[in-house]
Amino acid sequence: MSLDQPSDQNAEQPWYHFKPGQSGCLNGRRGNAAERRAEAARIAAELLGGLPHRPTVFQRYLAETIASQIIEARRLRAQGKSTLENDRLVGRLTPLLMPDIPVGAPEDFTTKLAAVRAQMNGEAAE
Repeated sequence: MSLDQPSDQNAEQPWYHFKPGQSGCLNGRRGNAAERRAEAARIAAELLGGLPHRPTVFQRYLAETIASQIIEARRLRAQGKSTLENDRLVGRLTPLLMPDIPVGAPEDFTTKLAAVRAQMNGEAAE
């Protein structure tokens, strides 16, 4: 039998042969994505549960967006990457979802970046 021709045997492939787009993780990417979707739905439900009235379509969309940004920030933090953009977006979207909650003056992005760099330099000096 030649290597160019497929074999007639219907034997299972070894464990290290994955289908295209399939990972070696036992849960796989689909399992991780399903967990992230469930967590995002839980966070969105908590956000909407705090509203004093029935949420509008826009408020539901904001809650889903905020929840997905929180999940993404957690994923990035676990990888050791910066979550500054995600935090900034959550900080700007939250007052739109809950306008009755008093919010301080919006923090300038450059101010927060400078504070993060100062904190990093302070930790490196110790």
